[in-house]
Amino acid sequence: MSKLIRLFEPGVVYSAVQTVVDRAFLFAPNHDPSHPLLARGCPPEALDPESPIVPVPSLINIVGSAAARALELAPINLHALALSVNHEHADVSTDDDVAALPEFFRDFHSTVARDVNAMLGREGHLYAGPTRLTPCANDDIALQQVIYTLSNPVKDGLVDRARRTPFFSTYKQQAFGDQMRYWDISWESFHEAGGVRCPRLNPKQFMKWRTLELSPLPHLRDLPEHQRQTLIRKLIAEVEEETAEKLKREGRAFAQVSRHFELDPRDRPKTPRTSGSKPLVHASTKEERDAYREKYLEVRKAFVPASIAFRQGLFDVEFPPGTFRPPIIGSIPIPNTS
Repeated sequence: MSKLIRLFEPGVVYSAVQTVVDRAFLFAPNHDPSHPLLARGCPPEALDPESPIVPVPSLINIVGSAAARALELAPINLHALALSVNHEHADVSTDDDVAALPEFFRDFHSTVARDVNAMLGREGHLYAGPTRLTPCANDDIALQQVIYTLSNPVKDGLVDRARRTPFFSTYKQQAFGDQMRYWDISWESFHEAGGVRCPRLNPKQFMKWRTLELSPLPHLRDLPEHQRQTLIRKLIAEVEEETAEKLKREGRAFAQVSRHFELDPRDRPKTPRTSGSKPLVHASTKEERDAYREKYLEVRKAFVPASIAFRQGLFDVEFPPGTFRPPIIGSIPIPNTS
């Protein structure tokens, strides 16, 4: 099949995967385990409003605050979010405005890229291409994808327990109810107020705390929270046990968590990438896959001529619901709507 078009539907859970440039270890942890919101070496009193010390964010805080901010700007249902050393998994849906899905990832990833680049003193793209968003055909698959997201570091052999991951993860909130609060400083507001030219200003005056709110999967919304947490713990424990047995059979062991803190963010895996093509849909049966493929092809059949017409300057052309207009390339005139 040729290049896939974006097709989003309300109520459908999408599994998102995003890798970084060159598979570099750009998400290597940089925090003190005792203070996960601060970069290693930053004193804990930096978060005290009375302290003059300006805090330095850890990667965990960068990701958490960026996700919370993106949810404020583009409200969607975020069902799970977890990082590994060089890629990210998320599970999302929307009840109505499907345009909020790409808006969320645009805002989330642009903030993470800016702050990680500043943290590492690097320039250029952080992420390798657009986010891969794949629909889940049924409730069981949606739950399976959430468990895959939360257990990914375990399945990769990076940690033996999901709760021990040094990378950003919503597991503890989903399994134990831990609150997820992160901070950021609006440097733009600081500089607009006078910045370093105003000695009485402290960047911490422009510091804001945000809570990252998760949404239960649509089919689990009516389940009491403690039962959802029990379900998550049970399913993750099964993955942990299966992975431990698999590694034992292969004569391998889980990596030591402390070793991840020693990684050079600019390093990368020595083994070549072996991932396959993006699936059109995550489904349980061939019938589900075929049904989604048929629906997708019908939408694509209407999308292609609309896209061609739009690129030729017919800006009032209608696109199928759940699809998006293509970018305008070249010198096509944009009509004046003022």
